[in-house]
Amino acid sequence: MNDAPATDETFFLRFTAPDPAALHRDMAHAERQLAQARAEADLLRALDHAGDLGSLLTTDRQEQAARRLLGEFLPAARQHPAHEPSAWLLHALATACQYCGERAEADALFAEALAQARLHSWTRLEHYVLHHWGRSLAEQRRFGPARDCFLQSLAIREALGDPRQASSRQALARLAECEADHITAGPAAAVAKGPLNAMPR
Repeated sequence: MNDAPATDETFFLRFTAPDPAALHRDMAHAERQLAQARAEADLLRALDHAGDLGSLLTTDRQEQAARRLLGEFLPAARQHPAHEPSAWLLHALATACQYCGERAEADALFAEALAQARLHSWTRLEHYVLHHWGRSLAEQRRFGPARDCFLQSLAIREALGDPRQASSRQALARLAECEADHITAGPAAAVAKGPLNAMPR
């Protein structure tokens, strides 16, 4: 049985596109690319574009549509585990499930994507999965595992000189605030105090 869908107030630093018009242009482009790959029966290219489109749909708050699209391609992604876009699709599907309130499925998919990233040394994907999984865990008040994910992601981003390390530090700071509120005020009061997405990504 799935958990009840999360509301905007329960999300932890959920990303909001700074330019909605540009997001919709990217979505339209990804839709055309996916349609072309389907028409040409190019499965591997379709996996790539489906993952992109699913991620964009989730950013546009259309996570249910993303969940359906990405779920359609999940069997193919698992049949081609050495194809990096397959693992990105797993990650995108995990994120869509997270925002649909399907926490157990999201956790399993994040773990699967992380295992593939580490197996194939897909370092960029690895730090993305760790960061996004950490946010999902934070929304579940699983503070220790969330911190571990953020710290591992930060270490990779620092080693790469990736500017997203600032997002990791913001997440760790916000997580500490949430955990302190949870401990001192209790779960109900901590939730009432304010949204988990009070800080930008």
